[in-house]
Amino acid sequence: MTLEEKAGQLFIKQIPAGINGTIDNTTTVLDGTRNLTTALLITEKLLSHFNVINARSAKQMAEWHNAIQDLALQTRLKIL
Repeated sequence: MTLEEKAGQLFIKQIPAGINGTIDNTTTVLDGTRNLTTALLITEKLLSHFNVINARSAKQMAEWHNAIQDLALQTRLKIL
């Protein structure tokens, strides 16, 4: 792991699960200066720990988790 990837492991961010298990593309403030989507938190800021809110069912949560794992394949380590 690079230093940046290790630093990303130190953060836990609250993010919403999207409708029907999709990745929510609304923005969230991470550093107080810029809004980032869930996808950017994973691919650019290298975060991998999240408290997920708004999941209404186990099926929705499983579908969201699968979508997040697909997104993780775009990162260097391909894991989340």
